[in-house]
Amino acid sequence: MNKQTNTTDRQETEELKHSGFGITSVWLSFISILLIAAILIAAKSLPLTAKGFPMVVLALGFCLVLQFFSLGFAISGLMQTNRFKLFAKAGLVMSLLIVTLFISVFIYAVFIANPEKTAPIENISTPPLENPKQTPN
Repeated sequence: MNKQTNTTDRQETEELKHSGFGITSVWLSFISILLIAAILIAAKSLPLTAKGFPMVVLALGFCLVLQFFSLGFAISGLMQTNRFKLFAKAGLVMSLLIVTLFISVFIYAVFIANPEKTAPIENISTPPLENPKQTPN
């Protein structure tokens, strides 16, 4: 009986630690924000040619994947018991904001900014072949 009261008293007086998953989530979100800012600054000076544009898209895609990892770490941090959940909540909010921003910018760029350039697949025409092969009848 004495041992049980000592362990519960010790648990109540012990300070709870912050969630390592939550701290990781905040750091991943912060690194992703810095990478996005650096990519957008670099993209202004990079010519958006056949080589430049795919690199920007790949880098932003990497940041989006980083945010999904951050989201997973935040959810894991919220599931932990006997831990402070401050960093897990902050990481969750940061991750959700960045993912929502990515999705809204994508929707804006594809559907709202250039509606005349976005066409359904059925309306896309292919150019005729220059030398079509004659098939015998």
